[in-house]
Amino acid sequence: MFMEKLASDFQPLNFYLLWYIRIRGEKLRPVTLKTLASLLHDIRRSNVDVSSRRIKELIRFLYKLKLIKIDGRFPKLTSLGEKFIAAYQQGDSITLHEIFLSIKEYKDVYEAYINGHTGIQDIARVTGLNAVVIDVVLRLISEIESISLENVVNKEFYQNFVKILVRNYIKLTKKNRSRYVELVKLRSETKKSMFITNSMFKKLLELFIRENKDKVILSGAPLTKATNINTIELFGKRFAYIMIDIKEVYAS
Repeated sequence: MFMEKLASDFQPLNFYLLWYIRIRGEKLRPVTLKTLASLLHDIRRSNVDVSSRRIKELIRFLYKLKLIKIDGRFPKLTSLGEKFIAAYQQGDSITLHEIFLSIKEYKDVYEAYINGHTGIQDIARVTGLNAVVIDVVLRLISEIESISLENVVNKEFYQNFVKILVRNYIKLTKKNRSRYVELVKLRSETKKSMFITNSMFKKLLELFIRENKDKVILSGAPLTKATNINTIELFGKRFAYIMIDIKEVYAS
């Protein structure tokens, strides 16, 4: 019945239910790219149980994205669905991003994000969206960027990273009254704003350092501390502090 109804009378997507569905008292769980790719694999193998409320909402989402079609009583992958799986496996973040831009909530949050609105409350004010939806879309945007197998990530995403990195660096220099900032603290502050993983932060920071190699100084931990305490691995070595020549960065 669900498939026939989905095909004949597509219901509006409940974005909140899609991303955070409470099942049998469990904690709220956000959907991930892995979740969607796994479900598409199951659909390809005709191995899907549509009795679950969460699965129903995910199927509605895949249907809205045109990743699946309804063939009789069962969902089937479209050519775009096959393209999604291939992009996920190959780390093609650009293709995945283009697919998700067809969803209004994703597009609205992304446009606000690249235009400098990085806080959830700020984005909510601009878009009128629920904070929960914004939180998950930001995480999804970061996840899409993080799977990229290429060294160069989305240009707007990287530019936003630089703005947030420099802003947090300035804040920490004022707080600590030193131009040398602990990398772990800078990473923590930046991750809060961008919802990125440690590996993604490392990837973006290394790109920033390569582009500004004469304007950035990295320093190891003091000899009085254990080797791996408060350090981050960059370019195969471990560093504890960073100094950024802000005037030179802005000048370039």
